Amino acid sequence: MAKFFRWLFWTFAPFILIAAGAGLVWLGLELEVNFLLWAGGITALTGFGWGAILVLVHSEGGGFD
Repeated sequence: MAKFFRWLFWTFAPFILIAAGAGLVWLGLELEVNFLLWAGGITALTGFGWGAILVLVHSEGGGFD
């Protein structure tokens, strides 16, 4: 069961970060708050980076377990 939850977390975390980042960017544009734009951009880029690392790990090393 723990293996399933670990897989679930690692699989969907990048998408959650990207969605949260996009939401912060939208909110920053709407309210004209530069801090929210920066925070959203960094959060979204972190999600993209995490996704790229996951693809690399799965293609090179055969997965996490």
